[in-house]
Amino acid sequence: MIAFIRSQGFNIVAATLLTLAIWMLAAERTSVTESFSGRVQVQVPAGADVYLTKGTSKETVEVRVNGSRSAVDRARRALAAGIALDVLSSNAGDYDMDVAQALQSASQPMRELAILSVEPASMRLTVGTIVTVKAGIALPLRSDQVDGEAVVEPAEATVRLPAEAVAVWPEPRRVNALLELSSFATDQPRSVTAALRAPTELATWADHVRIEPTEATVKARLRRDRGMTVIPRVPLRINASPRAFNEYTVRIEGEPAVLQVEVSGPRAAVAALEDWSGTVYAQVDLADRQLAAGELILPITHWNLPPGLEPTRAGEQPAASVAIRLVLVPIDASDAPAASPAAPARRE
Repeated sequence: MIAFIRSQGFNIVAATLLTLAIWMLAAERTSVTESFSGRVQVQVPAGADVYLTKGTSKETVEVRVNGSRSAVDRARRALAAGIALDVLSSNAGDYDMDVAQALQSASQPMRELAILSVEPASMRLTVGTIVTVKAGIALPLRSDQVDGEAVVEPAEATVRLPAEAVAVWPEPRRVNALLELSSFATDQPRSVTAALRAPTELATWADHVRIEPTEATVKARLRRDRGMTVIPRVPLRINASPRAFNEYTVRIEGEPAVLQVEVSGPRAAVAALEDWSGTVYAQVDLADRQLAAGELILPITHWNLPPGLEPTRAGEQPAASVAIRLVLVPIDASDAPAASPAAPARRE
């Protein structure tokens, strides 16, 4: 009896496995034609000497494919998760990407079937050139703040950036070392590791700028007669004509409306900060000639601080490097969709 039960159990398992094998074989050999959609992201391969200046970086595409059931299902899952498409052009200029070809180059599941059609069939991209330049390292330290000279190691950095950005980066070119004066001492020199960041002039191309090394070591000692403090909330003000506010909604994009600011100066001036009767603020000037719908990157033009004090850091950046991104939306189009993020912000 037991032997019979075992035999029957074996037969059931064998039949199940055989059915599964037949189903899997049918799935591999049965050809189907289906349409489905998903996301692709256009990217430049790491280390390439080009960058994407214009054209969509993310796009929803719809494909019509033919292949086995299992291959179609794998391709569907891959496209639903998102497929990165590499820009193949190595030259600057306009570039038409064949989406079907790019999909099959980038995705193994897409290579396992035939792509009958894609919508859109191509993407119009504009590619710019990346160049390499040397730059010195600017410290947010002045001679009246330190005893002797501050020493930075290394003395320069290598910067990879768009060729058009080099044209607006005045010489001598320098990247900024992010430092807090409070990191140093007055009794002896102290070494501090500082992150390196691109200057305000390169804010428009920030996504395409690479600095190597990413950090530098700064050794300095503060003068004994200098002091510093942090003002936790310094509001931002936009200074513009009535025309600007009558014709546009102006808002600060991607930045808080207040900044945490480190200030330094004579110890007596730092001590008198709490008793100052004035108003602390940072001002951005928006001129009528700059009025246009879209994004605009502007520097801070005025720091309203007590006499003798000056800003050294704002948030995580040297105060001199802070750039504020404004968004201008025409009043009569305030309900319209925002401008495409693919369009670069203007820099003034």
